[in-house]
Amino acid sequence: MLYGFLTQLGLRPDYARSGNTGVSRALKDKLLIVGLSILMTSCSSVYKPQNEPSSPHPKAGYHLNTYSHQHNFGDTLLILSFSGGGTRAAALSYGVLQELRETYLPSKMTRRRLLDEIDMISSVSGGSFTAAYYGLYGEDIFETYEKAFLRQSIQSALIRQLLTPTYWWRSLFTAFDRTEMAIEYYDTFIFNGATFGDIPLERRPYILINATDLSAGNRFSFTQDVFDLFCSDLDKLPIARAVTASSAVPVAFPPVVMKNFAGQCDPSLSMINRPPSGDDRLQDLRLEEQRQSYLGYLKKERRPYIHLVDGGISDNLGLRTVRESFGYISQDKSVRRELSKVERVVIILVNAEVRPSTPMDLSSNKPGIAETVDAVSNTQIRHYNLETKLLLSNYGQKFMEKEGKKFYFIDVNFESFKNDSFKRFFNNLPTSLELKDSEVDSLIEGGRTLLRNSPEFKALLEELHIKQMPRSLRLESTLSPFEEGATPETLVD
Repeated sequence: MLYGFLTQLGLRPDYARSGNTGVSRALKDKLLIVGLSILMTSCSSVYKPQNEPSSPHPKAGYHLNTYSHQHNFGDTLLILSFSGGGTRAAALSYGVLQELRETYLPSKMTRRRLLDEIDMISSVSGGSFTAAYYGLYGEDIFETYEKAFLRQSIQSALIRQLLTPTYWWRSLFTAFDRTEMAIEYYDTFIFNGATFGDIPLERRPYILINATDLSAGNRFSFTQDVFDLFCSDLDKLPIARAVTASSAVPVAFPPVVMKNFAGQCDPSLSMINRPPSGDDRLQDLRLEEQRQSYLGYLKKERRPYIHLVDGGISDNLGLRTVRESFGYISQDKSVRRELSKVERVVIILVNAEVRPSTPMDLSSNKPGIAETVDAVSNTQIRHYNLETKLLLSNYGQKFMEKEGKKFYFIDVNFESFKNDSFKRFFNNLPTSLELKDSEVDSLIEGGRTLLRNSPEFKALLEELHIKQMPRSLRLESTLSPFEEGATPETLVD
């Protein structure tokens, strides 16, 4: 993962992978500049958080229950979860949205698509760009997102700004650091100054952007329910600030800081007053740890500020927030009545996790510090991801047995490709904010193909009496790993 940190700054030491022992002059210069930038950030003036206090009696805003009251879940509760992974994750999740857009429900009255049935999207890190953009712009994502983000050299643009005299001047005399620079860029060129108040609650889906509370080590979701605990108004917060927090890789980017206004309002305590389930001791322990983190926000004297970093640190799949949200909204009687009408719960995980090949075992040379830290962190994340998926799968089984409803867990991941060259291609795509157009094309097609051929997804379509229309892969680049004339059905296990 340390390689990922360096990649975010354009400093990934590829010379270590290729076997070169020297460091180029350009790389040395970049390292020196970024090192000085980090030192200057630590010496800069005191940072002023940008979140604003809420009204004394907050009721409105981006509440999950408010959304739940406005929408009829129908017979299918459809939830998507977008993992971290930079532009790789953003493009893969965008491909899944495209496939859902072209999957039509059988109806004689209206042409409804599975895309229209999405109730919630939970996201972390790179996946948050797609989730936030879709939540804000809806159907327009298919017209503007590729140009606004996926096919932009975001990483290069940030590095260019990092090297300008303007950045150095602002960094020296204000609290303008690399994170604020990224927020400003995303706000200007991707989200057009939009705030959470601009996301229409009357339109599906509800967007859960997740970061990590650096001090507590727990998940932090950008919802008014959480912001109520420290009396802050989420509606006025720029979406770019939340997305930056969700993707603020430690070391590469300083934390996004929130000011705690606890005591200035009469907050709802529903986030912390939820009783234990009693039938799942391990899950109750997990939720109690999260509850203690929430309780900390009420103690302004102990935690006057909240520091937020990459959501992938606490949950790189975005799934644990989904599990927590189930218990939270089910406390509301009217929402519980709506949930009782649901016949099936469908969770689609768009998992951009990779297992890149490493040269470590090809040589007797001992790996360097960066490569060692990278291997250790990747191992921890991989095992934690597995535990998270097992947790949700077990919950689904218990849910089915207890409620008598059907549960579909659809895991879209690169390991489902049966072609080793395909796996190798996708697993070696970097965690960065800049990919080649051919790589973006392949990821979009990969997302569509993996979802379309998932056995669980096919089972869902069969139950819903949906017939898949045959299609050929869209190929706009000769550099794509897909062969001309191939069909999606031939590529996935």
